[in-house]
Amino acid sequence: MELLHALGIDWKYLLGQVINFLIVLFVLKKYAFGPIVDTLAKRTAKLEQGLQDAAAAKSARTSGEQEKAAVLAAARAESGKLMQETRAQAEEMRAELLTKAKNDVEDVVQLGKERLAMEKEQMLASAKGELAELVVVAIHKISPRVFTEKDEAALFTEAAAVLQKKNHL
Repeated sequence: MELLHALGIDWKYLLGQVINFLIVLFVLKKYAFGPIVDTLAKRTAKLEQGLQDAAAAKSARTSGEQEKAAVLAAARAESGKLMQETRAQAEEMRAELLTKAKNDVEDVVQLGKERLAMEKEQMLASAKGELAELVVVAIHKISPRVFTEKDEAALFTEAAAVLQKKNHL
């Protein structure tokens, strides 16, 4: 104690200071440091939770982007497949229509040829008849002899036979 006195320290004041320090320490710990430490712990927990949530969101976003890319790739593949099928169907339809049009044209040409052949036959028959009549008239004018109907029919038949032979050559 003498040492304390030699240093100018009064033990009563020192004891009071220690008690005051302990009271202030207790009050600060209970009412200041405790709530501050609790608040800091809560904030730390919130920050850690926020970081975990951000990591989870980033992971979800990444997987969502991957899923989106996969869906887009599948959609592109499906649309490409549909386009190929559509093109193939269009090509088939075009080929069918082209074949049908060719067949229709061939039918029309064939029908035209048949009509032309029929008209030719009719014109030849008409021309043969007229020519035979002209032959008979010409023979009447050239020949002074009078022909009977029997002679005219024979002459007409003979002229028609000659004309028919020439047409077939």
